[in-house]
Amino acid sequence: MNNLKIMPEEIIALNKSLFGCKSRDSQKYERTEKEWKELLKKYVVEIQEYLNENIETDSIHMERLLAAASSSETALRKEDYLPLYIEGLIRLIFTLIGQSPEHCRRKGGRKAKDHYKLDKYRNICYIQDSQQKYRLLHFASQHHYISIQHMRSVYYDFCKEFTYYEKKKKFINWFKEKYSDDYLRIF
Repeated sequence: MNNLKIMPEEIIALNKSLFGCKSRDSQKYERTEKEWKELLKKYVVEIQEYLNENIETDSIHMERLLAAASSSETALRKEDYLPLYIEGLIRLIFTLIGQSPEHCRRKGGRKAKDHYKLDKYRNICYIQDSQQKYRLLHFASQHHYISIQHMRSVYYDFCKEFTYYEKKKKFINWFKEKYSDDYLRIF
């Protein structure tokens, strides 16, 4: 008996995003327990690669991030793997934010003002260069986060005023001035 489990649509969408729309993992709509474990292991491997490629941090932080991801992979060797797999991912999320919460000594009652602060060792600070902001404005336009429907026409208007070499960096400042409401909605 195979005991196939149907893949939820959200997992199929995730697989397409991670592995490509035509990949074997994106085309498979049912999986056995063993195949689910193999897929969960692939997720951890992908997460580790993305961590290494996208996170610039101190060595202790990176070590803890990779250890949290690795613990999810190790959990897959156990019979009751799912709670431990989830624990590893939750620990990874908190470590990405800054650190794991340290509330072991808390006795209950009202939470301290800084209860949810996880900045003892580091803070998250996302930085965007002009090119990233430009691409985000296109995304925001396409997905209706801002009132502008066609960013190309906005960019065309901008191009009338500036030369090719001035464009990328100056566009963001120009956009902020001309479309301040939309700019503030995104940034």
